[in-house]
Amino acid sequence: MKSIFILAVVVLGTARPACATIQANDSVVIGGNTCGVFQLPMSELWYYPDEEPAGRKPIPKFEMRDTANSRGYRAKFAISRGRLFLNSIEGTIDGREVLNDEIIPKRFPIHDR
Repeated sequence: MKSIFILAVVVLGTARPACATIQANDSVVIGGNTCGVFQLPMSELWYYPDEEPAGRKPIPKFEMRDTANSRGYRAKFAISRGRLFLNSIEGTIDGREVLNDEIIPKRFPIHDR
């Protein structure tokens, strides 16, 4: 019992707090200033495997190229004339870099209704 206690003290005494990688964020340009987007704005377009579709398409099979981007894609937005525009989106699918209309088959930039 005493050896288990000593082992526990040694293990807990040398343990470090876990640190997660900060995620790469999407960006939005507002009035010439670029700001980070730390949400999932594309979630209105796509659904993830554990969600109900609700009229959305499944998320493309993006590959996670590094731990700083678990989503597997990066999107750039802009707000202009009172509208939100998706200016570009890029990611890797099946080992190939893809962007814009290869991911969303529309002409870019795409704007909200």
